[in-house]
Amino acid sequence: MTIDSPNRVRYVADARQLPIPQSLEWLSAAERDELSFWSNEPRRVQWLAGRWIAKRMIARSASCVELREIEVLSRGKDGLGKSPQVSLHGFPHASRLSISHCGNSILVGYSGKQTPVGVDLAVDVPQTDSFLAAWYSQNERNWIGIQPTYRAAVLWGLKESIFKACGEGRKWNPAAIAIDTFDDFQVRGQIQGHTLPPLRTWFRNVAGGVATAVWCCENDKEVALCS
Repeated sequence: MTIDSPNRVRYVADARQLPIPQSLEWLSAAERDELSFWSNEPRRVQWLAGRWIAKRMIARSASCVELREIEVLSRGKDGLGKSPQVSLHGFPHASRLSISHCGNSILVGYSGKQTPVGVDLAVDVPQTDSFLAAWYSQNERNWIGIQPTYRAAVLWGLKESIFKACGEGRKWNPAAIAIDTFDDFQVRGQIQGHTLPPLRTWFRNVAGGVATAVWCCENDKEVALCS
């Protein structure tokens, strides 16, 4: 069996159960500055849980002992959010990271060697006519209509995950991501009219929705997942 890098997906249903240290010594100075951006306590807890899970995943992959030697930043100098950037021992690390949270749940996708990866927790996705018409194609709406609650969440999770994996440099527009076909292993579609690269899929049913992950599989090697 060939394992590419590997890619990993980690889902935690209740981050409050994680043994996250009370001390922030495991964060870099820049990470502590980024944490200070959030004044809302639940949002700070989500941020810390996502970073703690992500840094432990990276540490296992990179054989790095100290979490503070790993830095994950996702906010630019302009204060706007951006894709997580990973540094190891002060140098950029060739990897890709995606983090999603909803309530107490956290979903993290990690990929080495710059393999695109995206994850999303699609929970309580609206099914109103106006929402569906704004963000889903007619073919997508036809498919959703058979099982609205579940299928609206699946497609929304795929759109979010695909954007995180393949939407670099683009503005977030769910309607610009068209899902043609997908199954438990692969999704096909377009982003702003451009055909997506081959993307593998991972799904898990969660309370109120679906946890979703996609990652590029152009080399068609088997992927290791942990959850």
